[in-house]
Amino acid sequence: MSTFAKLTENVRKELDATRKKITAATEAFAPLPEPKGAVYYFSSLRGNDEADGQTPDTPWKSLVKASDLPEGSTILIECGSVYHEAPRPGDTSLIYPKNGMTFAAYGKGAKPVLYGSIDAKGAENWTQVAPNVYRFATPIERRYEIASIVFDEGKAWGIKIQMTYSKDEKDLYTIPAYRSLALENVENGLTTYEKLQSFPLRTGEELQTYDLGFYHNVETGYLYLYSEGGNPGERFSSIELSRGQKIFLCGNVLDLTFLNLDMRCAGEFGIRTSNTRNLVVKNCRFFFIGGAVQPGFGKTWRNYDTRLGNAIENWGTCNGMTVENCWFDQIYDAAITTQANDNVPQTRQIYKNNFICRAYYGVELWTGDGSEVDRPFIDFDISGNYFHDCGLGLATTRPDKHERDGLPIDGFIKSSRGLYRAENVKVTDNIIDGAAEKMFYCTQPVTAENKNGFLFDRNTYIHKQGAVFAGLPTDLPAALGQYADGKYRLETKAYAYDEQTIAALAAAGIEPNGTFWYE
Repeated sequence: MSTFAKLTENVRKELDATRKKITAATEAFAPLPEPKGAVYYFSSLRGNDEADGQTPDTPWKSLVKASDLPEGSTILIECGSVYHEAPRPGDTSLIYPKNGMTFAAYGKGAKPVLYGSIDAKGAENWTQVAPNVYRFATPIERRYEIASIVFDEGKAWGIKIQMTYSKDEKDLYTIPAYRSLALENVENGLTTYEKLQSFPLRTGEELQTYDLGFYHNVETGYLYLYSEGGNPGERFSSIELSRGQKIFLCGNVLDLTFLNLDMRCAGEFGIRTSNTRNLVVKNCRFFFIGGAVQPGFGKTWRNYDTRLGNAIENWGTCNGMTVENCWFDQIYDAAITTQANDNVPQTRQIYKNNFICRAYYGVELWTGDGSEVDRPFIDFDISGNYFHDCGLGLATTRPDKHERDGLPIDGFIKSSRGLYRAENVKVTDNIIDGAAEKMFYCTQPVTAENKNGFLFDRNTYIHKQGAVFAGLPTDLPAALGQYADGKYRLETKAYAYDEQTIAALAAAGIEPNGTFWYE
């Protein structure tokens, strides 16, 4: 039976203890499986590309060499290594894995860190070009458009300032309007801005008034930063410019394993696969992932470029994905997602015992084009995860925080589209501790009248009383929708976080044994 009660000090202590237990488990090291093929060693500390790379004492240095290794290889990176290595010229990913590869750590110390960013610390890298405006010394080409800027290992971060486009539909939004895009409720780690007004913007020198706002002029390559505290290289001890790149790009690659790695500041994805089978990610860390512009997407219905960025994404069909004991923080879009525009199956996926903090979505699931074609979700286990502060942090810098109907779109899980043939899809025993606006969205939950859906039960929620709780079908407990003009249509609405909603959802079969704390 579900409960709805005021959060007490003792309950908060219990929740904090659970969070610490889960985060401690993510910091541990998953055991390395027995290698099936050749083993190769890499180290930023003492690697040499002239060595043979085949023993811990003769490691290679350059990680891009891993893309040249044969299928089935085990690639081990020495603990304590820190990489700021750029992709090869023309590439958009640092490493391109092959079938059967394993990527993991060896030795003792901290998990190896793989940055997808440019190290921009030091006052000499920044030149003042206008009041409070500083330009980074080296031009950065368009393909690596800067997605975010991370200061002092995450104590503060930049606010990406985008240019708007003409609203004249004759030019399909391709002519710049030479104004910045207005934003609302944006954090930079130091300040929260309720409103960032639009202002004239042709060059970076025109940045205005918003501390740590930045603009990358991809025509000239120069990056500009508004810094109220003087030269950013003197103001901050570390500055990471997150490139629009992936760390691992795995196209139609099967049987991949990633263990005990620390991936940071990649503007697109940490791990991106497509049409994969048997993907395993355990005890890895993902920090400040996403925020890059998605090329060629969005201008047909909005007057600014769409941005993207998931920590782990499979695109297309997926048969087997395990993400366990991983730590996610500051993810622009989704921490874990499998998605497709085609009518393909998504099967055998386990997301367990992860700590997911400040991601716009903790988990995002959808497949298909909405037509009357079988689109199965089969055998999903999403359990034991701790979701914290959904939609906060870096995610607040995104402009698209609401659906066209005004419903907030953040949450610990987003499962959209439908109608799905969902079999054994369970979202249970998770803790969802705080959200910017909404806690979750699902167009097809299991209900008393519709067993074909996603089961929500025994989850614990902590949210503001009276705030938006969930986006769910309007016609509960039926929740079936209908097809019209060849597309599936289902009306949803916002449900408030209050006792009346909780009771109504439980009666409909949604969270009948959930625990709901309000602050």
